[in-house]
Amino acid sequence: MKEQGFSLVEVLIALAISAVIAVGSTMVLRQTVAASDTVRRVSTDSQSLLTAHRRLFDDFGAATLYQSQPVSGYGPAEGFSSGERYDQFRVAFVRDGWSNPAQLEARSDLMRIEYALEDGALVRRVWVRPDPVERTPVASNVVIEGVEQVEAGYLFDGVWSEAWPAERGGMPDAIRLDFAMKDGRTLELGYIVGAGS
Repeated sequence: MKEQGFSLVEVLIALAISAVIAVGSTMVLRQTVAASDTVRRVSTDSQSLLTAHRRLFDDFGAATLYQSQPVSGYGPAEGFSSGERYDQFRVAFVRDGWSNPAQLEARSDLMRIEYALEDGALVRRVWVRPDPVERTPVASNVVIEGVEQVEAGYLFDGVWSEAWPAERGGMPDAIRLDFAMKDGRTLELGYIVGAGS
């Protein structure tokens, strides 16, 4: 009588096939997790850039010709100005559009805005008054992280320039911001200035 069951060779072959399937499945699972992490990171990065783009679009589009007093209280009033006297990128202006329905609060609908490159990030500062003093509340938040360098171009009457000194007065027709990111990527953004004025 012949015994029922598998021979040792058949069991070893089955184990070998199972091991190959297990290793293959583990590799696929690892790649899926890595791809998922990459998609999540890129999605978060894309969302951050879209939020930053919207903030920049709104601010530059609502820029006004208002001449703001320096925070120190000393020196001439400044309108739209770039930071050629600073080591790193800086642009400051006054924007409108801060809703104050029925003038319920004792404040203007104007506010002073400043963008500056600080410690590898594009930082946005907002003063709740167009002519801030040292005690005026200021809100700062990081708009874009991982920035190595920002170069700006200012368009006026069809000619691009690298700076917009406060003494020049007025404001450009458009601004172009070229970002060099720490991870090697580049980003070019352009905005019409004062489109809401």
